[in-house]
Amino acid sequence: MKTASGTLAIAFLVAAASATAQTTPAAFKTMKWDTSHAGTALDLSGYKQTFTDDFDRVSVTADTGAGPWFAPGHTTFGAATFLPPGASGPFSVTNGLLTIRAEKSTVDTPKGPKTKWTTGCMQTVDAKGKGFAQQYGYFEMKAKFPPGKGGWPAFWLLSQNGYLDKSRRRTEIDVVEWYGGDAKGVHTCVHIWPAGQRAADDPVVKPLHSSLYHNLNHVTPPVLTDGKLEGFHTYGSELTPEWVIMYFDRREIGRIKTLPEWRTPLYMVVDLALFEKEAGAAESPKDLVVDSVAAYARKEQPPQ
Repeated sequence: MKTASGTLAIAFLVAAASATAQTTPAAFKTMKWDTSHAGTALDLSGYKQTFTDDFDRVSVTADTGAGPWFAPGHTTFGAATFLPPGASGPFSVTNGLLTIRAEKSTVDTPKGPKTKWTTGCMQTVDAKGKGFAQQYGYFEMKAKFPPGKGGWPAFWLLSQNGYLDKSRRRTEIDVVEWYGGDAKGVHTCVHIWPAGQRAADDPVVKPLHSSLYHNLNHVTPPVLTDGKLEGFHTYGSELTPEWVIMYFDRREIGRIKTLPEWRTPLYMVVDLALFEKEAGAAESPKDLVVDSVAAYARKEQPPQ
């Protein structure tokens, strides 16, 4: 018969072992996506909502503001510069819909006129990593993507330890990435990034990633009109101690085994970047329109 203190001690050791376990690059390469459950409906009956924003107002503040969203957050990537919120910023709300706008302007430089793109990125933690983050659960965005080449909207999850503990590897879960030049497929991806302050014996020196592509031509009922995705759709990811599961319109598209690096609090990021390879053909402006973002946690928490 185990005492309560003995049980707690064992639980602590198990949790500590799980927290310190690390994935080798060789093991990561063996990871495979499982699509045998594709089409299974999402079941939230065992969940409670922990975060929601229906965008009845502009809820994006500066990185030092009050939140719940902070911008520009992530450093700029792609061909457009992320701007902070404000009167001339990229964020606006109308009739319960948040718009993140990417637009092109011409600026004068000593070498002559130059084209400049600006856009927006927002996240649920501030410049110090404080804000909403959650280990395990279901994360979802309902949004309409901009048509045409150049648009690169995304909804993704990042590990809070990227701010709070730079000695640990970082997690990235790309729930959805949309490339405007490919209007027929949803891109999802999971990553392990090297620690910001990597130990000399840590074998992860380059990012590890594994992608899953979901061809929307195979969706029933059809969601494409004349080969293009239109209207609002939901993009979600469910993280459990065993699986990372991706959803489109609350139907599973694939899953991959949960690795130790992904068993950590994650915060949410929404952005509209500009895909560099298509920037020259992109028409301005481009709008990512977001109806809602939400997160859910199990009513009974799984083992950490």
